[in-house]
Amino acid sequence: MSDGPVVVLGDALLDVDLRGVSRRDCPDAPAPVLEGTEAWYRPGGAALAALCAGAGGREVVLVTALGGDPAAEDLAELLRGSVRLVGLPLMERTPTKTRVQANGRTVARLDEGCDGVEREARAEDVARALDGASAVLVADYGHGLTRQAPVREALAARARRVPLVWDPHPRGAVPLPGARLVTPNAAEAEVPEGEEERALRRAGELAGVWDVRSVAVTLGARGAAWSDRSGGRALVPGRPVESPADTCGAGDAFAAACAVALAEGARVPDAVRRGVASASEFVAGGGASA
Repeated sequence: MSDGPVVVLGDALLDVDLRGVSRRDCPDAPAPVLEGTEAWYRPGGAALAALCAGAGGREVVLVTALGGDPAAEDLAELLRGSVRLVGLPLMERTPTKTRVQANGRTVARLDEGCDGVEREARAEDVARALDGASAVLVADYGHGLTRQAPVREALAARARRVPLVWDPHPRGAVPLPGARLVTPNAAEAEVPEGEEERALRRAGELAGVWDVRSVAVTLGARGAAWSDRSGGRALVPGRPVESPADTCGAGDAFAAACAVALAEGARVPDAVRRGVASASEFVAGGGASA
């Protein structure tokens, strides 16, 4: 157990909801006409995971690639006072996803700056940001930061001393060998959410494939299936949430809670139980949109 910060390293996003009311469609196209639109700004991706990690008062550092643009300033302002931001200047534009919503329903999404990291990070910058970490959470959203050799070298060096939790992405990098816990969702693990026993077996298989110490496959409302390479396994049921409004970000809440628990000295199965409880609370509270 360490008193150092939990460091979240990964791909931060600026999420924008452009919300409006629609009473009619365009006369020249089957598209709604929005009136009274308002923009709501939210931290997304690794930035959301960092906010979740710091929700209980834990010191959190976010290491991410940013552009030199207003979106980076907006993201920094959203995190101010909750998360210490280490923004690596590796992109021209900060990834931004704008959802256009009519009467509460998303009708279009505009993605900007989401093509990936454009410049290589310096190993010394990443190592400095990781120095003193009590645990490290990699929140990979497939933008290329975690594929860079200098980043992986710095992560490997820190992971020899503290727990490393890796939240993977289909377009992301392979988890670092030796990671304490990897947290794919059911789709990423290629198993149906409703087949817990199959998920348990798959978690054990992936631990071997990735050469990591354990894997927890998240199963949505059903909780998580955890297995390690030495034969340990556990099914952790989720807490039912009636009519969830938004489940987006539940995986970030799960992985963040696991990393915080491991930083505090918890055993991995206990960290997974805390992760499931935190994800359930996150969804019950309205999810990322809240």
